[in-house]
Amino acid sequence: MEWRIAAPSKCDFDGSNLKNRNFDTVLAMYIVHHSPIEMAVATLTCLIRPGGHIAILEPIAFSRWLQKFRDVVPVEKDVSPDERQLDHTDLAKFSKSLPFEKQWYIYLTQRLGRVFQPSKFPRLNQMFRVVHQWLLKIPSSNYFAGSIVILARRPV
Repeated sequence: MEWRIAAPSKCDFDGSNLKNRNFDTVLAMYIVHHSPIEMAVATLTCLIRPGGHIAILEPIAFSRWLQKFRDVVPVEKDVSPDERQLDHTDLAKFSKSLPFEKQWYIYLTQRLGRVFQPSKFPRLNQMFRVVHQWLLKIPSSNYFAGSIVILARRPV
């Protein structure tokens, strides 16, 4: 097996110099939400050989209430001008070209951590981890997740 590593910068993500690389596996962490979803899907699909895998980590926002909460809480947002969180519509568009094999919802308590700053209160960090594990057991708790990890495969 030959290992090839490509680490494109954001300016390369339009796909102009990444087309048809035929990688077996691609890892895309926090890049899709900076581009129009159609362009991101097209670029990532071209990178993967038929039958190849892609692992994606992206911020999500399914709850309008949580989005509003995020806007009123006096915590500095760590965002860039073109950034947005993915929603159900974005994920549906993505899964049409790159069908999802597995998905995990993470950071159910991340928003609380930004408000209460667990670094100043170490016990809170432990409590948030425990609460996170319990919340994952509740059906539909993924609605309140802060990020999603997706394992997808390009059809053969």
